[in-house]
Amino acid sequence: MQCRKCGAGCPVSKESDILPHQVVHALRMGMKGTVLESRMIWLCPLCGTCNTRCPQGVDIMGAIENCRNTVLSEKINPGIPAAAGLAGAMLASIERRGRVYELGIVRAMKETKEILREFRLGLKMLYKGRLRLFPTSGDRLRVKKILKRTMEHTGKNSEKEGNTRVE
Repeated sequence: MQCRKCGAGCPVSKESDILPHQVVHALRMGMKGTVLESRMIWLCPLCGTCNTRCPQGVDIMGAIENCRNTVLSEKINPGIPAAAGLAGAMLASIERRGRVYELGIVRAMKETKEILREFRLGLKMLYKGRLRLFPTSGDRLRVKKILKRTMEHTGKNSEKEGNTRVE
């Protein structure tokens, strides 16, 4: 079934090269490379809109997350070059502090040109108090427990290694 309800509600569909229903279709047709090299798997905010809208209950968000993990574990060039580094920097920040420290991520990603495009937005966020100059800590112990359970559930041996691979 290709009703396209997932793509109609997707917040990044206009920016992406393929739509959520096309991800599912390509994977079903064995066109793994098309999906793994797409921009969609990195633009996707994993908001769950596609899963909510799917009348067949397809876990599109899970498929996209698995594709991201496959790209990282197989060291495939991502459709958005800075995306893999950003994903790693965010996870490291969460593991270290229990929450994301945005300026720390910017520092980790300083070699990419993507950050320069978002400089104005960063200034606006700083002005409105939405971007902190100094890191704050979340509940690190609780976050570590959540990450540990996630690693056990997905079968990951190490927090640095990708979990599920696309077959």
